[in-house]
Amino acid sequence: MSEVRRAGLDALASILALDRSCFTRAWSTDAWREELSRGAVFVTGDPPIGFASAAMIADVCELRRIAVEPAARRRGEARDLLRAVIDHARAHACERVQLEVAAANVAAIALYRAHGFVQVGRRRNYYREPVDDALLM
Repeated sequence: MSEVRRAGLDALASILALDRSCFTRAWSTDAWREELSRGAVFVTGDPPIGFASAAMIADVCELRRIAVEPAARRRGEARDLLRAVIDHARAHACERVQLEVAAANVAAIALYRAHGFVQVGRRRNYYREPVDDALLM
């Protein structure tokens, strides 16, 4: 496992590449640049092999994106990134962390449940590529 650290703009190219390799609909360069300047973005690995991005909105932390490159999965990197987000939320007095996840993403759902997340809602056909429901946790 790699050390998790806060990301700066110097990690932009790596995060863009990871985002494109892990998600059907990657965020734009401008979106990531803004996220890095105003959100809480963490990376693991050198060069980065995973990232997590969260936004603090009043007393709620929203996990916006989390990913680990396919070849590095199942080694605890996502767990460490999620813990960094949870720790960051606690340090900023957030009452809860919330997220949405594709219903078919069994591995991610198991990770979230192992960290105390519970399903609180469902958005039918929320994702388009491929079509899937979003679970709100």
